[in-house]
Amino acid sequence: MMPPPRKSPHPPAVVLGLTTNGLSFVRSLGRRGIPVTMLETLSWHPGMTSRYGVPCPVPDITEQPDAWLTALDAIARRDERPVLIATGDEHILFVSRHREYLERHFRFRIPAAGLAEALCDKQAQYERLLDLDCPLPKTAFVTPGQADLFEFAERTIGFPCVVKPSFSHLWRRRATGVKLRLAHTPDALRAALRDMVETGEPFVLQEFIPGGDDAIHCYLAHYGEDGRPLASMTKQKLRQNPPRCGNGAFQISTHNPEVTALSEQILGRLAYQGLVATEFKWDVRDSRYKLMEINPRSVSGNQLAVDVDVDLPFVYYRDVLGLPVPTIASYRSNVKYLHLGWDLQAFLIEHRAGRMPLFPWFRSLLGARSFALFNWRDPRPFLTYAWEGLRSFRSAQRFPS
Repeated sequence: MMPPPRKSPHPPAVVLGLTTNGLSFVRSLGRRGIPVTMLETLSWHPGMTSRYGVPCPVPDITEQPDAWLTALDAIARRDERPVLIATGDEHILFVSRHREYLERHFRFRIPAAGLAEALCDKQAQYERLLDLDCPLPKTAFVTPGQADLFEFAERTIGFPCVVKPSFSHLWRRRATGVKLRLAHTPDALRAALRDMVETGEPFVLQEFIPGGDDAIHCYLAHYGEDGRPLASMTKQKLRQNPPRCGNGAFQISTHNPEVTALSEQILGRLAYQGLVATEFKWDVRDSRYKLMEINPRSVSGNQLAVDVDVDLPFVYYRDVLGLPVPTIASYRSNVKYLHLGWDLQAFLIEHRAGRMPLFPWFRSLLGARSFALFNWRDPRPFLTYAWEGLRSFRSAQRFPS
């Protein structure tokens, strides 16, 4: 049942997807008194417990997109052209595929038709970026049913290499959240290729650029209708979960003019508009930044941007409504961002491998000022996440695999 409208002088917003990314939008807008409706598949998802939004549980968007259209239709009949915010690849693809209908009832800004789909498909994205002569890692594309797959991978890429799904959101559903597979040996590559082929999902092969998680630098921004950035910042990953091929668990805000210039050059040539995150890795072999991927949306570390005064959710909201966006003359660097659950898992992996002692890890957390889930004024998402994590741990202890 759709919740009744809340009286507010502000146009309402609808957030699709309540991961840590979506939660940053709910909190940014909700604390300003903007009514927010939250659409997510799992009603118990930590983000759905936020005090700043009204939850609206819906079935899986990939399996039942019509259910999402039905829910959005009910919202559109209740509210006049709310602001629509897509926070995941599956949500971007959904909005783009139903663009004509949704534009009549909602206000949003995403990449142009065709570009949104291309950027959500890693193979299509890399093909387009190669045409633009972007600095990429060595990349090879796999043809369906290719017989000599292992020999092809070994010949074109070598070791170590990355087996990367074309559609990350579909792969994570099958692989319990793992973003990609990293292979250092022939046996590991065979296993990774076998797992990827068994899923039936398309994938690409890419060289693994040497260096730790701290070699990864990102650019977060929102681009207006004219294809120019209205707000932007850079950040550096310090730890990922899983290490070397996962989500940013511990990060820090930076001012990186080279990553900014590279990002703006590439996005300008794409005539990009909407929220975006680019990810580069510093390659010590030739002293260059290599573009790892473009996300046609905001990302899990979006709360860091909010906390250093680059409030991308509010900039997006104002821009979509045609209102003046806040001027951001500067932002704070060296602000630490922490997703405690992810970072704890990353630490345990590295600690068991003998690469990270306890006390240096603990000391690194001191002074963190930006948090993926924790918020004194909105504690339920963090408490829900912690409770679900505890339940999973107890279940694993009781029924070991």
